[in-house]
Amino acid sequence: MVHCALCNGGLRGLSECGIILQRSDKFLEDYRAAKTELHLTAKKVICYEDVLVHILTRGDSLLFLNQEEDREISFNLEQVTYNLQEERCVPLIQAVISEKDDAYTAFAILQHALFGEEIYG
Repeated sequence: MVHCALCNGGLRGLSECGIILQRSDKFLEDYRAAKTELHLTAKKVICYEDVLVHILTRGDSLLFLNQEEDREISFNLEQVTYNLQEERCVPLIQAVISEKDDAYTAFAILQHALFGEEIYG
C-alpha cells in the first residue's frame, strides 16, 4: 500500500501541503544502505520509492517535516501497519487492490499512515 502511495503521487500531495520528506544525514545514510541492499538482491530496476519502502522494512524510519508547524513527524513500518488497519482505510486499500486508485488515493493513504487520519482534503 505504501509503495503504491509513494509511486502514485502521495509524496507530491504531502509536499503541496507543506509536509516534506527530510533528507538529513541519517536519511542519506539509510538511503545508501537500503539502495545497496536492494541492488544486491533485486533482479529489476530499482526506483526511489523501492528504496524508501526498503528503509521502512529494514526497521528504520522516514522523517517528514511539517513546514507550517515546524514539526517533525516520524514514519515507520509499525506505525503504518497500525494506522492502515483502521476501518476507514478499507475503501482506500480496496481501491489499490482493484487498481482503481489515483493520486488522491495515494495522498489519502500516506496521510492515514502518517497521522492516523486524513487531514488534508
